[in-house]
Amino acid sequence: MPAINPRFYNRTSEYKEMMVAASKNNETNDCAVRAVSVATDTPYETVLDLLARMGRLSRKGTRTSIIERAVKLLGYRMEFVPDNHFIRQYPKAHQILKSVTTHHADRFNKVWADGNTYLMYTTGHILCIKDGVNHDWTRGRACRSQGIYRIVKDKVDQY
Repeated sequence: MPAINPRFYNRTSEYKEMMVAASKNNETNDCAVRAVSVATDTPYETVLDLLARMGRLSRKGTRTSIIERAVKLLGYRMEFVPDNHFIRQYPKAHQILKSVTTHHADRFNKVWADGNTYLMYTTGHILCIKDGVNHDWTRGRACRSQGIYRIVKDKVDQY
């Protein structure tokens, strides 16, 4: 299977909308805001405000502990998913891979398009893959995963 050429992949409409929102808010280094926004279907500005109240500094990166708390406050939970969960579903010739990269969602779309939403950590970055679509600038690039988490809606207790 040939490698994916990033020139052929456009940013998703959700990501483009967040680029505009980031520009209006004079934001940079806001990958966590964008990833959490897409993963939880929450408007960019709402997530930006929530993360700021939790300690994120404007135009700075976000600590993992803050991201996890924000996801929980928005009514979701993060479940760790090991890389081999995906790799063992890849076509046989690719099951020898040792790691997952950001372009695998496009390259092995049948595996990733499982109806789930994932947050993927790479070195110094976080992104959202929703139902097999990478909603980030890393789409088509081979940034190695440092951790993958499935985002699951928490059930509300009913009395």
